[in-house]
Amino acid sequence: MSQRSKKKSNILFTIFISLLILSSIGITYFLITKHNSSKLFNTKNIFKFQSVSRKDPVSVFKQYPINPIDITNNETELSIKGLKNKEIEDKINKKLKELKNGNKYCYVTFNVSNVFSVYCDNQGIALDLNTGNDIILEEVYQRNSDLNNILMSSFYESICNWDEYCRIPNEYSKEWIDEYNNNIENKLVDNFKKIYKNNYSFAIGYQGLHMFLNNNDWTSINYYNSPNEITIFDRFLNNNNIYENKVSNYCEVQSCYNLTDLYNVNNKDLYLKYYYLNDKTYITSSIFNYTNYDLLKNKNRNINKTDYDLNSIGEKILNNIIDKYELNKSDNYHNINLNISIYGISNIPYNIVTFMIEDKEFNKDNFIKFNLGLYESKTINSKESFYSNMIIKDNKIEYLDSNPRDYFNNFDETLYKYILDNLKGDDDYESPFYNLCCGAQFSEGYKNTDYKKIIEISNYAVDKDNKLLLMNYKDQIINIPWNIFIEKDNTNEVTQKVD
Repeated sequence: MSQRSKKKSNILFTIFISLLILSSIGITYFLITKHNSSKLFNTKNIFKFQSVSRKDPVSVFKQYPINPIDITNNETELSIKGLKNKEIEDKINKKLKELKNGNKYCYVTFNVSNVFSVYCDNQGIALDLNTGNDIILEEVYQRNSDLNNILMSSFYESICNWDEYCRIPNEYSKEWIDEYNNNIENKLVDNFKKIYKNNYSFAIGYQGLHMFLNNNDWTSINYYNSPNEITIFDRFLNNNNIYENKVSNYCEVQSCYNLTDLYNVNNKDLYLKYYYLNDKTYITSSIFNYTNYDLLKNKNRNINKTDYDLNSIGEKILNNIIDKYELNKSDNYHNINLNISIYGISNIPYNIVTFMIEDKEFNKDNFIKFNLGLYESKTINSKESFYSNMIIKDNKIEYLDSNPRDYFNNFDETLYKYILDNLKGDDDYESPFYNLCCGAQFSEGYKNTDYKKIIEISNYAVDKDNKLLLMNYKDQIINIPWNIFIEKDNTNEVTQKVD
């Protein structure tokens, strides 16, 4: 073949390869614009990750042991204490000191299952408390997990789906879109280059990884995208007793992030409990006591302190709500959030308990994803209910009747007129109804509020013996004067005793 023919063939081959590359990039741009985040690239064999042993995947139905160590984390020191092996403890603390390196603020992200993880500024570390060794990325996942695809999907989600970054309106010009796609493509490639060069660090969290790419850039890698691949909760568990103190506290994945609150609560006015009510229902509950004791004393109200002792009354309150509203009965999977508050009011002879029940119903797959952090998981049903009909008197729980329409004529119309009259004048901001619309964020907002609708959807408690009517709108309690209403002739007993 002549020299000229060879040259021509090389030129044609170069043109062919160039067109092929351009076509590939164009297809990639198209896929990005169409938001196919999990199938943007064929990520197989981009990098070879180390092989690790097979371990059990994470389970939202299982409890994991909380490491019984003391953690010092302040502006000047980051350290742990409580391992039997002091050489390993010193080894870990040396690494933590290097990580601290003058950073004022560090955040402990994981402290269960013999794993400790923390980050300072844009640098993270994950440590095996059995050995003091650094945990590598592969050990978070299952053997043979497709880490290339997991990372690519997470990078794309972080870049494109956050604030709908990649959802490009059709009216934008082709030149603008091409530049936009170029930026996204370059960002994805840049992130993978850092992984390839080992130019990254990470901290393990309870619902995902915090990955730092060493240029003030970071991304989250969520567990809910690949729940069967996550092994970090089991990988370093063993039968060795490596701590000076006995392991005594445990948590589910969905509550481990609250472990500081759960096991370090010294506040007598706070009661927390997170647990499985049955095999399919997970409850997170919190009880807050907002009573101002000094104010009640000044108002000459007798105080029975046992009514406020959450160590004794907290479990009773919780169990009564569960029984009364039959929260234990379910065919599907449920996440139930109970937010409970206790109030002592000077002109009411007992303590009022208000509570919100938020019930999300799922199939099993979406239940698992929700408890791994995908809070937008598709629900079968979701509802919120507010109540104010529970009272505490002499350390006993009772329920007030909750339908004032059974007791008063023209209840809705009378209350509506009362609200409007109460809001008239220059001092209407002092009215208890002022904040019902929008927290008084807008000076004129309440005047445009549909109070008829608020009256309709509010919850009530009727105490005929003491002639008290309580209105509860989204956990805001208002004491409505009894004498503005006309009572019906035939009424029933309004207080139901609870055994």
